Amino acid sequence: MKQNRTSQPSLFSWVVQQHLDPEHPLMVLSGKIDWTGIDAALAPYSARSGTGRPPKPTRMMVGLMILKHRFDLSDAEVVQGLHENVVWMAFCGVPPEEAHFVESSTLCKFRKRLGPAGTAQVERLVREQLLRDKHLSPRIQRVDTTAMEKHVAYPTDASLLQRGRVRVTKLVKALGRLGVSLPAGVRSFVRVSKKAIVTMAKLGRGRKERIAKGTKMLLSCAHRTLRRVSRTLSNARTRLGRLKKTGEHREHRTLRRLVERLREEARVLGQVVDQTRKRWKGEATPGRVYSIHEPHIACITKNKAGKKHEYGVKVSLSVDAQGFVVDHAEYADNRHDSTTLAEALEGWEEATGTLPRKLTADRGYRAKKGKAPALLDKVGKVAIPRKGKRKGPDEHTGWFRKLVASRAGIEAIISHLKTDHRMNKSRYKGFDGDRMNVSWAVIAWNLAKWARTPT
Repeated sequence: MKQNRTSQPSLFSWVVQQHLDPEHPLMVLSGKIDWTGIDAALAPYSARSGTGRPPKPTRMMVGLMILKHRFDLSDAEVVQGLHENVVWMAFCGVPPEEAHFVESSTLCKFRKRLGPAGTAQVERLVREQLLRDKHLSPRIQRVDTTAMEKHVAYPTDASLLQRGRVRVTKLVKALGRLGVSLPAGVRSFVRVSKKAIVTMAKLGRGRKERIAKGTKMLLSCAHRTLRRVSRTLSNARTRLGRLKKTGEHREHRTLRRLVERLREEARVLGQVVDQTRKRWKGEATPGRVYSIHEPHIACITKNKAGKKHEYGVKVSLSVDAQGFVVDHAEYADNRHDSTTLAEALEGWEEATGTLPRKLTADRGYRAKKGKAPALLDKVGKVAIPRKGKRKGPDEHTGWFRKLVASRAGIEAIISHLKTDHRMNKSRYKGFDGDRMNVSWAVIAWNLAKWARTPT
């Protein structure tokens, strides 16, 4: 006779049911989140490929990312907290015997596998739950932009030239180790560049002249390095053809990746050389490079008293009347606020299924006559103050003043996103990393607010 097996409850599940506070915000949130829907939505990103080790449970990884941005922690800190905190284990659905198999590198691999598209799926599911429970109100849209800095050093001509040249030189030497014939005259300029940097760093009289002289020396070194790159790439293509003929596929893939990296690094260094020369001549340099490893970032000026320039991306946020962030968009340039309004309206319609009845924004969103987005005409009441002393036709009305006053609430939300949920600086790689950082900060903010909202 076949025996029916029944699963015996573990000690961890007994502790969760009997001894953990059910009113704890994380325990409340754990019961509200649709973990099954998240598992189904992220199934394509967690599929096992090849014969490697199976991926970690989706709920555990998503839960760790939520905790990371909810409490403003690094990867190592959130993993350490999972090892020690029973409430975090219950929130992530991980028993203690499995929590110690998670490392900080696991989170990095999960983010790479997920990407901005997978993170957007998690954000969409949370937003849909808020809409179903009628916590999110799609009637009033409040819009504003802010700058999210990138975790980069302050850009100077000398530092950009030095870092770019060092990265290109390392890649050229790596190609040489893979059998690529290097052209004559390839130098590292270690001694010359070190002497120039030390001289520029000294204080005292004549420092401005020393900085100018050292920068010109580094500019010459970078230019001489770039002149050898084209010949190196030509030799690398020859080497790739030989490897393909002999069937050495692994070496062919490795060499091809290095060639692509060298081509990109040389392009960025060439742009830095060009913009440095133009600056010395007093010419305008649009599209400047402010970081070698993050060349997409822009200089964003918000005329703040303590920080005149911020180096990163511009973020547009759309917030409802209850304070939930409904939609956001990121831009790798310092575009005018009025040019982001059309995309903000489209994103709101896509997220909620309808356009807002009321919209409010600051003066920066006032577009010139005839250049306002077409969707703005379908919004019932629009409260965007006019610039200058001349008031608009509706600015004296009560509904206009009320909407303008409510717009100020978005400033506090932006402050919380930056100080509490890691949107002050993006530490993830590339523009995709910037988009993911904003998405996880928004998810953490919405979930924290949702946990405080009574059912």
